[in-house]
Amino acid sequence: MVFRMIGVSAAIAALSACGGASTSSNGGESAGFFDAIEENTVVSDGILLDVVLPDAATRATRTATLRRTVNAFEVLNENFDATTDLPSSGTVGTTYSGNLTFAIGADEGFETVDGDVVITADANAMTFNGTLSNLSLEQTDGSIVALGGEIPIETTIRNDEAITFDGTMFGNVTNDGDTAVFAGLLDGAFVGENGSDVIGQVSGDVISDGERIAIRGLMTAEN
Repeated sequence: MVFRMIGVSAAIAALSACGGASTSSNGGESAGFFDAIEENTVVSDGILLDVVLPDAATRATRTATLRRTVNAFEVLNENFDATTDLPSSGTVGTTYSGNLTFAIGADEGFETVDGDVVITADANAMTFNGTLSNLSLEQTDGSIVALGGEIPIETTIRNDEAITFDGTMFGNVTNDGDTAVFAGLLDGAFVGENGSDVIGQVSGDVISDGERIAIRGLMTAEN
């Protein structure tokens, strides 16, 4: 399938806009990030609730980054508790590195966009900021297209029943000279007693040529 920049942008924006999830006893609620798949899915409940994931057979046909991200998300979400204690000073885990992946509906099946995230948590400023970079698109025929641009991540740490974060991802992505803007939110939670990992859900819009396309995605990172 020929890649259209609007699709990629939308995917990225969806990552960004996770849409104010409410919290469960362990963390938060999801909105079903792989809606674009429509079938061959499983539901993950834990820190985040009702998160729709591609099933094992579907994951096996996609990129290594998607498999790694979805598998890690599933394990962390279902088998660990959200972090509940925020250090009085310093940082929570300092800098986290990981991946963000999201699905885009296509004419046949779905396409995915993968990227690297590097985010720094500052418990004094109560911020969790970083970038999404090294973006690539897997098209329905299995071919991989490198995308240009870096997306700033700017979120606020919340200290309530669990240590969570929410904020925005807003920036430009380029493909073969074309540029699209994605604008969205990222919501998630710190995982484990010491907050050594984070999980997040993303949803939002990509804007290209005056059109908007919705996207859904997942993020995992560790320090």
